[in-house]
Amino acid sequence: MNDKSNTKEFILKLIYSIIDEHNLLNPEDLKLEKSLKTSLFGNESNLDSLGLVNFLVEVENTIKINIDQDICVINEELFLDENGPYDNVETLLDYILKQIKWI
Repeated sequence: MNDKSNTKEFILKLIYSIIDEHNLLNPEDLKLEKSLKTSLFGNESNLDSLGLVNFLVEVENTIKINIDQDICVINEELFLDENGPYDNVETLLDYILKQIKWI
């Protein structure tokens, strides 16, 4: 994991694959768009609180499996931070990239 640009694209693909999986399991009104601006938290999101936690757990697991790193995406304090990483796919992606240990 020493090429950040390739890793960013790869992590984004992983997130989009989780969105695909989410969309297969949910009705039309709960589907998520595969976009950097897709809202994950708050009034504009199609995820309720349990849906967001499930989504984030899946992100953690998928990253562990695919890049062999344990990162913590779920943090109670981050839910309270209005500038936290759960706003949209792009802020989550940026947060994940900061958590990855670059070797």
